[in-house]
Parts: sequence; C-alpha cells; structure tokens
Amino acid sequence: MKPRWSIVAVAALVLAVGRTGSAHWEEAYHWAPGEIPMHLQMGGAPGPLVDGNGDWDAITKNALNAWNGVLGGVALVPMPDPNHNAAIQDGANNVVFGDDVYGEPFADGVLAITLTSYTTPDNLIVETDVVFNRKINWNSYRGDLRPAVGGGTLYDMGRVALHEFGHVLGLGHPDDHAQAVPAIMNSHTSNLDVLQKDDVDGVATIYGAPAAPPVTATARLR
Repeated sequence: MKPRWSIVAVAALVLAVGRTGSAHWEEAYHWAPGEIPMHLQMGGAPGPLVDGNGDWDAITKNALNAWNGVLGGVALVPMPDPNHNAAIQDGANNVVFGDDVYGEPFADGVLAITLTSYTTPDNLIVETDVVFNRKINWNSYRGDLRPAVGGGTLYDMGRVALHEFGHVLGLGHPDDHAQAVPAIMNSHTSNLDVLQKDDVDGVATIYGAPAAPPVTATARLR
C-alpha cells in the first residue's frame, strides 16, 4: 500500500482557554499495537537551561514518558541516536532540530512540525518525524510562558515536545475544530505544561486506557 503524508504544526502564539469539556480531536490514522521507537537526535543544549536541564534529548525523553504513563496498547520507546542521518521516509521515527523541514521552510511562527506517513486504506502509521525549528529561542522550565531577553517568548521545549508527540500518536488540534478546552494539543502554546484530561481522553479513545497496575498483597508481621 502506498504511504501518504499528513503535516501538522504548532504555531508560536499563546492561546486563551475558554469553556471546559471533553472535545479531543483524533486524526484518521493511528499506530498498530506495540512499541513505537523514537530516535532522539537533538543532543546537548549550549548551556544550562532555566530548570537545570542541559540535554535536549533528556527533555524529549521525559515528554515521551509522560505520554507512556497514560497509554494503553502502544508505548513510545526513547532511543538516543546521535549518529542517525534523519531523512523523510527513511524507516525511522526521527526527533531532530532543523533549519527547515527536509528542504521546505518553516512557516512564520511555527515552532515544530510532525510529519506522519500512513498506509491507506487501513490508516496505520508507519513513520513519524518531529522537526523542531532551530531558529526558535528554546529553553526548559515549568509554569507560565516566560519572556525572552530582548523581547518575544522564551519557548519551553518540554511542552512543545508533549504537543508534537500527541501528533505522533494521532491526535489533532481541538481548537482547529471549534472546540475550546484546556489541552496541550491546542494549536498554540500556552501556560499549560503538562497533559490535560482532554489529551488523556484523546489517546484513550484511540488506544484504550493503560492497564491497571497489579495488586500486590503485603504480609503483616505480628
């Protein structure tokens, strides 16, 4: 079956959140059950970041594991891979910095783009690449978005990675479909820095809820 590409992007704007509710948006494509290896190829930061992190791959790994905590049926497997030469449709799920998106320029204000290759008509994902815009003023911190020295926004890699990995799993932008909910998956960055109920409900709809941990009986000494 011939794979085709779908491109989604997160724009560099702050979203004002309105009413609450459950209104996640799933795309038509999804992964088959099993492990999803993610090749992390962003390397070390140029210096200590606001929260003390010094490695972009560690930040993206944390974001992958945040999704793993709410996934059923699939698991995102972080794979540090500094020597892989990322390319479109190369059989690897790449997480990289780019000056462009495999030769195509980033649109104004775009922080990152996820490219998804899936087969038709079964809509099974076979590859995703996440490309972070190298020109963005990146950092790592928790809480509200912070201003950058000299103006603009200091962008937190962690929350943008959470958003992009939601696209990897097959989630779209709720706010692109007239839905106003607090969600990492909204199309604009915001003060949210952790997964929201709407995000969790979205992947549960696609893959099911995570398995409950086993109950362990504890003997009591008398």
